[in-house]
Amino acid sequence: MKITVAVAQYIIPSDVDKSLDKLESMALYAKMHKADLIVAPECAIGYWAKLSQNNKDFLPSLQSIAKRLKIAISTSFYRLEGGEFFNCGYIVSNEGTIIHSHKKIYTATPEEVENISAGSILETKDSYLGKLGMLICKDAFVNESNYLFEKLAKQNVEILCIPMWSLKWEIFTEEQRKAYITYAAFRTRSFVLMSSNLNSETGSFGRSLIVSPIYGVLQEASVNNEEILVQEIDLDEIVQARKFDLWWQPKSRLV
Repeated sequence: MKITVAVAQYIIPSDVDKSLDKLESMALYAKMHKADLIVAPECAIGYWAKLSQNNKDFLPSLQSIAKRLKIAISTSFYRLEGGEFFNCGYIVSNEGTIIHSHKKIYTATPEEVENISAGSILETKDSYLGKLGMLICKDAFVNESNYLFEKLAKQNVEILCIPMWSLKWEIFTEEQRKAYITYAAFRTRSFVLMSSNLNSETGSFGRSLIVSPIYGVLQEASVNNEEILVQEIDLDEIVQARKFDLWWQPKSRLV
């Protein structure tokens, strides 16, 4: 099965209404280019500080955009559940229904300071787009990520969405993050769609990625330009890759 996917990178407005408008404009561009799914950066609906200071639920706004434009959308935002705030990721269908959801497991230091709670569930969901999985930002580049990739592989994930808020650190380099994301595609044998942001106050550096489970990086965005990557992907590549692994990989760990 072939579908067309899009990955957007851009500056996230701090104003919630403006961030929704920006997300909609990116989704409209992707739809005009025949995309079935667009992945936007982490916290694409406003900054976390503003969201965590009120109880408004922005999920209906995300669903409305997806339904109006007839395109599936994946992103994350902060949401209050059971008296706790989580960084909640969603993949919403082109009819506005929730296909998949994921609570960020490995919260970043600023989130820990603000008592943002961590998720504890990792699962995949069947959909008209294929079997979908999701990680959010730090989930995909800590020492424990390989374990998460292994769990997703066992669940036969086909498309892995990773909304991300890139941060410039002295030691954690752009190339290191790219290596983690590329490895995720090979380890899970899935297409990985990683969307980053460009907010200069956090040193964000873009370089969003679309990665194949066989061919590696198919497209990589620039360091500092707003852009949308659009790519047709063939899920049959996943079948080929997994057949190869059955033949090539050892049946069990020997040491």
